[in-house]
Amino acid sequence: MTIRAAAAAMFVFAAFGIATASLPLYQTQFDAPTFTAGDSVDGVEGWQVLSPPATVAAGGAAVGNQFVQLGSGAILDRAFTGTQGEDTLWVQAYFRGRGSSQTLTEIEDEIGFPASAILHFSEANGIEAEDGTGDGAPGSVIQVGVPLGQANQTTWYKITVRLDFEEKAWQLWVNDERRSGEDGFGFRSNQVNNLSGFRQMAQGESGFDGFRVVLPLLGDANGDGAIDAADLMAVIEYLAEPTGDPILRGNADLTGNGDVTEDDLDLLAGKLTAMAP
Repeated sequence: MTIRAAAAAMFVFAAFGIATASLPLYQTQFDAPTFTAGDSVDGVEGWQVLSPPATVAAGGAAVGNQFVQLGSGAILDRAFTGTQGEDTLWVQAYFRGRGSSQTLTEIEDEIGFPASAILHFSEANGIEAEDGTGDGAPGSVIQVGVPLGQANQTTWYKITVRLDFEEKAWQLWVNDERRSGEDGFGFRSNQVNNLSGFRQMAQGESGFDGFRVVLPLLGDANGDGAIDAADLMAVIEYLAEPTGDPILRGNADLTGNGDVTEDDLDLLAGKLTAMAP
């Protein structure tokens, strides 16, 4: 799983993986004491720096107190196991930086391994996504309408991706706003059956923070890992204000129609009634 040239600021969700719970399968804010400011993240919690530098920086983080500062040409990688058999999976992280001086169209053929979702940060085009055809070859490049702040390099972008291994499709939210349309984007390769890796490639300095991989749990609308009366209140809040974290709203969408409605509230109430002793 290698790339010959680190020419992009890019997230790549790679191919080839537990239990039902909405608590994260993995999460990190790159904070102390696990991560030490000034040190590389290489070898810490399974992270690999395939091309340095990727150093922990203190202050100005998106979440917590520290983040990873990637230098020009850096490649940050992490493998995952134990995700086989899940129909869907959420991946979330924060990014900041000018983006690549190249566009996704110019560099997407450099990805030679099977991948599902490919997200690129372009200085010229802003955030770009690949709508794959499933055959492993480069797909269509979609500009999702989010420019990167060229002057202000302190702006963090919250990236949320929903991987659907059954439909071979992925959805994208930027700063909790859906950017992928109703049908989403296709996988680069339909060989992908689970999340086995995540890679970020950087051209120019960029920041990376608040990474997590989350399994869905329908009904857990507040994300505490349990289904209880507090989730009813969360669903009511979503009905009143149709915004919020996509992962939590996804858990509240019991009907699976892509939105939170009164039908979801009724289903959750019935589920809680059935669970009562």
